[in-house]
Amino acid sequence: MWILLALLSGNCAAVLAVLIKLHLKHINPFFITFLFSVITIILLLLIDFFTNKVDCTLITTLSIREWIPLIIAGCLNGLAFICYLTALKCGHTGGVVAIDRLGIVFVIILAAIFLQETFTIKAIIGSFIMIIGAALIST
Repeated sequence: MWILLALLSGNCAAVLAVLIKLHLKHINPFFITFLFSVITIILLLLIDFFTNKVDCTLITTLSIREWIPLIIAGCLNGLAFICYLTALKCGHTGGVVAIDRLGIVFVIILAAIFLQETFTIKAIIGSFIMIIGAALIST
């Protein structure tokens, strides 16, 4: 199931990149990020309303130790999206997306440093292939 969801996520990201480049490249990336955030909130509220899966009372039970990484993650997500949109506005769509997806390589490195996850030879080879592929696509 997770593979299907990951593929769906990747396809949504691909369609998003093309839609942005086709129809929204003239709009300020900060404003697009703001609108996407509002639309996402509305979507999540609708999903919660129809599925009753989200416990909104959880907000009041979070400790400061839980709020800090949530706030940092939210800021990083917004910053990443602003950078992505600005890059799409200026650059070749395939190259921007290829370089953006190098985040996978960064995750592998950060997971090894902070989560003590081990590098496998497959992960190292795959990372090099991704780096080479991103370089080939973006030039």
